[in-house]
Amino acid sequence: MTANAAAINSFGGSGGGIMSHGFGVSAYGWLSALLPGLVETNGCSSNGATLTAAGNAAFPGLTNADIDNNAGPCHSTFSGNFGGLTTLAFDGQGRGFIIGGGAGTLIQCRLTGQPPCPTNGVPEPSSLLLVGIAGLGLAAQLRRRQSKARQA
Repeated sequence: MTANAAAINSFGGSGGGIMSHGFGVSAYGWLSALLPGLVETNGCSSNGATLTAAGNAAFPGLTNADIDNNAGPCHSTFSGNFGGLTTLAFDGQGRGFIIGGGAGTLIQCRLTGQPPCPTNGVPEPSSLLLVGIAGLGLAAQLRRRQSKARQA
């Protein structure tokens, strides 16, 4: 995946959806190739995890209880230069562990020849780029909530 980092960036920038989870260089080498200033750190505490305002906008109806200990473990946190991405949730120690951007997000931005990074920080929920879920099962939580909403 790392060898195709530029293609992944172009795909996301053209409206494609990308979802990645895991930990370590094998999972996020492609992301650090695009954002050399991004730091992925092994270790995360899902106890007390919270959504940011951007996370609430991206996932309407999702609650902090859906991403904390109840959802399962998390493995990695992110710091440094997020480029066009923003923090969608913090772990229990205030470290970014879910990062992403809306439809058309260019991960790599503000570099020579690259467009400026978005300034609003609120992802578009229709097509979301997610990085860092790291074993949370967030997609399963979303499906359960949608299923319950349809049954109501």
